[in-house]
Amino acid sequence: MKCLVCGRTVAEGESKCGFCGFPVILITGEDEGTKKALEEKALEWRKKLLSGISIGTQIFGYEVKNEEYQLKETKTLNLANLPDLKVGVPSWCGELFGFLEEDRTLDLQIVIVNNGNFSNRNISIPLPGVFTEMQVGVLLNEDLSITILGGRPDYYGYSEPIGVLG
Repeated sequence: MKCLVCGRTVAEGESKCGFCGFPVILITGEDEGTKKALEEKALEWRKKLLSGISIGTQIFGYEVKNEEYQLKETKTLNLANLPDLKVGVPSWCGELFGFLEEDRTLDLQIVIVNNGNFSNRNISIPLPGVFTEMQVGVLLNEDLSITILGGRPDYYGYSEPIGVLG
């Protein structure tokens, strides 16, 4: 049986999911009202589980001085608050980033904030084509991991899944 919250397999006879703790609820028949109520409970549980978790990326601002690029500023750009995401639906940052046309890999430092605790992950995203401007997006996977997207909403590359829960 699959957990309604995280999609992981729950062993026969278990009373709750071993990963996210959602209780196993057995129903008989195909009552649409009961099914809808269970889906709403699972969504509430998922939002509670993901509350306080956000995903960002470090961005670097450069300026030209003496014909050389010099780092001017570094800041973290919030990409997504996980409770706001829907499983399987990409969320794109509205900011466009300049990109060198010859680069075919997007290297990012991802910042995961989990209830005030910070962790950084360096990732590389193979790009499917050549971009001069691109966006960064976040996809919440069924197992509650995330995938970082790079490119445009209709044409993008993606990272390996990243676990965000302890």
